[in-house]
Amino acid sequence: MSNKLGQIVSPIGDYEGDGVQIYQKSWFYLGRFDQSKSISFNPKNTQNGLYLFLLEGSANVDGYDLNKRDALTVLDACQVDINMEKDSTILLIEVPMSW
Repeated sequence: MSNKLGQIVSPIGDYEGDGVQIYQKSWFYLGRFDQSKSISFNPKNTQNGLYLFLLEGSANVDGYDLNKRDALTVLDACQVDINMEKDSTILLIEVPMSW
């Protein structure tokens, strides 16, 4: 998964991506990125919350600087822009905010 987010977990019945399926409306993505790489992430539903955990490296997420082991919660987003300042590894989790 170089320079892209790969889906590693999805809800049972969601056949759009790879990975393990779980009994929850949640999606997990993992990606390794080179320095200076930029990506945009669009949640499956704008009412879902996003939790971004920077496992390694340094990145700027919608104006917020993150370093190794920093995390950021994003609510009500149509799109999240991520710019890698160093080689980085990111775990991104998308979950519903209401049942």
